[in-house]
Amino acid sequence: MNNKKFSTFTLNFLTLLSLVSVITFIHWLILIFQIPVLDNLSDWKYKLHITSVEPLWIFIAFLAFGVAILLSISNSSYLIKLTGIILLGTIIQYSFAFSKGDGLNALTFRVTGKGHAEFAKVAVRPISIRAVVVDYESLLSEKYYGYLPSKPPGTLLFYVLTDKAAQWIWPSDDKPEQLKNLANFASMTWPLLSYLSLIPLFLLARYVFDVSSIRDRRQHLFISVPSLNLMT
Repeated sequence: MNNKKFSTFTLNFLTLLSLVSVITFIHWLILIFQIPVLDNLSDWKYKLHITSVEPLWIFIAFLAFGVAILLSISNSSYLIKLTGIILLGTIIQYSFAFSKGDGLNALTFRVTGKGHAEFAKVAVRPISIRAVVVDYESLLSEKYYGYLPSKPPGTLLFYVLTDKAAQWIWPSDDKPEQLKNLANFASMTWPLLSYLSLIPLFLLARYVFDVSSIRDRRQHLFISVPSLNLMT
């Protein structure tokens, strides 16, 4: 009975893993070969375009991913694997950002110049953490924010916490300077933080699945997701 249960679980696990891997691979093909699948969707705003990149940084990114694969299939402890893959994932994200030839500016511009820039501009205003957590709807109704209503309060809260941390390191009352400090702090910490989510995912997997029965050597798949590596 236990063997049958294990076989069913193994089959379901491998089926799900294969499905996720195939979808990720297809996503990479769409990006690499500029296949206009997503561009043809109604109201899809992230259009495919050509970006000039420096080959050295792309090579470093793929080299880091190769090392991550070797590490994940090694007999190293889970602690070493998680630590190594988190650091290698961070290197991958920085490599893709630096490949644009503008250094950290490629990251800071993402925070203050495009995308969720409105969150950064709101975060440097006099705004309390409690107001974001408890009275988010009231906050939106009192002031018009173009992009904020489409997101839950957690996004703005994260920006506010980032601003508080940046203010602790580089105190400033000048709003443009404060916005610059927020962007600099975010560019130096967010890539690493995005991969730290691998830790609770691993702990959740150990709780849900029997990792002692299925030897997990696929941690590198997490850092292969395009939306994670290309978020910079």
